[in-house]
Amino acid sequence: MEHEDCILSEDGMTFIRCKSSQNRIAVIPDGVTLIMDNAFNSCIDLTEIMIPYSVIEISDEAFARCTSCEEFVVDDNNLIYCSKDGALYSKYMSRLIAVPKGKKSIDIPNGVTKIEERAFKQCSNLLSIKFPSSMTEIGGGIFKECTGLKEIVVDSNNPNYCSKDGVLYSKDMKALIAWPQCKDMTKIPSNITKIGDCAFQNCTNLTSIVIPKSVTEIGWGAFCGCTSLTSIEIPNSVTKIGRWAFDGCTSLTSIEIPDSVTVIGGYAFAGCSSLTWIEIPSILTAIGGYAFPSSFSLREIHLKHTSPVDFSIAFEHFYNSDIDLDLSKITLYVPKGSGEAYRDHKFYKRFKEIIEE
Repeated sequence: MEHEDCILSEDGMTFIRCKSSQNRIAVIPDGVTLIMDNAFNSCIDLTEIMIPYSVIEISDEAFARCTSCEEFVVDDNNLIYCSKDGALYSKYMSRLIAVPKGKKSIDIPNGVTKIEERAFKQCSNLLSIKFPSSMTEIGGGIFKECTGLKEIVVDSNNPNYCSKDGVLYSKDMKALIAWPQCKDMTKIPSNITKIGDCAFQNCTNLTSIVIPKSVTEIGWGAFCGCTSLTSIEIPNSVTKIGRWAFDGCTSLTSIEIPDSVTVIGGYAFAGCSSLTWIEIPSILTAIGGYAFPSSFSLREIHLKHTSPVDFSIAFEHFYNSDIDLDLSKITLYVPKGSGEAYRDHKFYKRFKEIIEE
């Protein structure tokens, strides 16, 4: 059904697409119950979206690419949604559903306990976020597209989280949960025991980092997408490196995994296309699938196991199953006296050369 500024379903209940790319305010007609994915895809100048009482469902990607939008306005009679200071919430404001992509700061009101996974999607203009004392759940990776974020502030009365110098931590300061992407790197506090899931995800300005000796776990996706990261020191206290932990760190050239690490999750170093050198400790017995990149730059692998442990799944290519790691160009270094066992192994015998060290 054609409408003056939009396309609706035949029954007028589904908002399919905003037609005008020049309007600054979009008024969704009364009677619409569903807003479809990509409904405002071409409305790059849109600054305000008015949602009527009748809307009961908003698709996850409904506001994708509305990069200039600064305000959602929901009719007071809507039974499912409400708005405050331009952001979209559930009716009784227990959940933050969506932040306008053009908004530069948000002070989340007290009473909100949960943030929806896509609430901050494409919020590249957002500079500052303030969390209330009521917030009980902040999921890993929700800030991954907040490329301009400089500061996260938490109400001092929050029992679960706290902030210091604009960084988000667990209340006891044992877990680093999120480092704003535009915040300059200083130093991770020495009392941190866990670097949380996606804590530094897409921090593209990060070039190097020293992890304190108090850290025992690096969460999944912790440094995923840190494309400028060239070096990292993992201390001998770390026992677990999570899935995707360093995926996409395209500038990382070498990695020394300390003797303390017992588990490396799948895809942990996948996408590290500049990696030339890897050292794997003898205590390590579990490596997830595709943990290391099928990189054309990889030239040396140093294994510390005196007897061969089959880690072939860790080096399989996952971006394209038709492309395998060219082992004939990689030299394998193994402990003295174990060379023959590795040369007889069905996987390791494919390496260019096996050298005892």
